Amino acid sequence: MQTDKTLLPEIMVFNTRIVAALFVALSGLCSHLVVAQDAKVKKMLEQIVGQWEGECKVWLRPGVQPDESKVSGEIKAVAGTGVFRHTYKGSFQGKPRSGEETLAYNAADDEFQVSWFDTFHMRDAIMFSVGKALEEGKGFVVLGKYRMEPKQDYWKWRTEYEPQGDDKLVITAYNITPTGQEAKAVEVTYTRIK
Repeated sequence: MQTDKTLLPEIMVFNTRIVAALFVALSGLCSHLVVAQDAKVKKMLEQIVGQWEGECKVWLRPGVQPDESKVSGEIKAVAGTGVFRHTYKGSFQGKPRSGEETLAYNAADDEFQVSWFDTFHMRDAIMFSVGKALEEGKGFVVLGKYRMEPKQDYWKWRTEYEPQGDDKLVITAYNITPTGQEAKAVEVTYTRIK
């Protein structure tokens, strides 16, 4: 079948309009989904805002009895941002320990982002971790990396943040060797201070 060449410009304009309309519709749908996901995540992060106290267990090696201590923390929203700040104090082997995390959800990349340092684990470094949501409303998990010594292969550090109702928060971290062996390293069980 042969097309009348005088109709080609009109067909091209029509097809271009269809493509543009589809693009706008899909962009709107994607934008709506991002906004909906962002709202769910913000609600989950807002759920963990507050004053907390609880127990902290630290394992230096798998199979060895963990160090157990009391811990207190505060999670608050940073005004004018979607960023949250977690500060805490506790002890390790009877010596004071404190630290800080910055928690955020980057909607553009659909990922959680965490920066972390403390006086025992990180000392003079900051660990940056990224990750995804766990099952809907059940928290999120991030993965970072660090070295024990210069030029050593990287170790990994996976941290799970799991709100359990309005008044309990469990933060569990796993150490992962350069060859992939994984072991629980830290477990914080927080209860909200009312």
